[in-house]
Amino acid sequence: MVEGHLGKDKIQLLNQALNSASLSLSLAKQLLSEIERRGGASEMPGLVGKYDGMFMVTEAGKKYPVPDNYSAKTKLVYGDKLKMIEGPEGRRFKLLEEVEREEQEARLVVKDGRFEALGKGGSYRLIQGAVRYWGGQEGDKIKIILPKGAKNVPFAGLVEIFGRKPGAGVPETPKSATVRKEAPVEAPPRPEVKPMEKAPLKKEPAVKRESPKPKSAAKKASPKAGPTIKPEVKKEEPPKKVPKPLDEEELR
Repeated sequence: MVEGHLGKDKIQLLNQALNSASLSLSLAKQLLSEIERRGGASEMPGLVGKYDGMFMVTEAGKKYPVPDNYSAKTKLVYGDKLKMIEGPEGRRFKLLEEVEREEQEARLVVKDGRFEALGKGGSYRLIQGAVRYWGGQEGDKIKIILPKGAKNVPFAGLVEIFGRKPGAGVPETPKSATVRKEAPVEAPPRPEVKPMEKAPLKKEPAVKRESPKPKSAAKKASPKAGPTIKPEVKKEEPPKKVPKPLDEEELR
């Protein structure tokens, strides 16, 4: 019995050792990939600047907006050194150097319609998308991350909101409503319609119809008259003068 008990203890110790070894191995792989990623980013050509809570500001004073999802996921802090790399997929930002950090507790307040963190050293701007992701509300107790020992810092990174879970503010996709298949409703039987009996037709008295009078034949078209010939008018000759008989006296 004693030997069996010792065998179980050894198996438990071996499982614990294997678990710790696997955890150490995964941590080592994560650190190695992070070092390689940062080293590769430092060698790639691009612009370098410092994070101010919204933009990457270069030494020349040029500002480039940093996506909120990248800032929240990486937990960027005011003063972190970034590199912007432009490629066919667009602009990408890589974290080159982190400033020394410290965590503080604060309260979530609303100022000018925006969420801010009210801490010991004053109020700090927050990434609005990160607050909405946590489902934060005014008055919630939160944990923020700041540059260690820095004063008058305008921005803080959001670590967590106490009493809330990450993703609590993400609206759930509506589930498709299940449609119940109801049994088909039988229509009430229609009453039988008997065919109507046809009434006997009444014979109407025959009406004599007068035969239509034949229309007068159309007048025959007269032949086309030729050119009108005027009748010759005979000129009457003037009456001939009859010589008067001579008087005897004139003869004398």
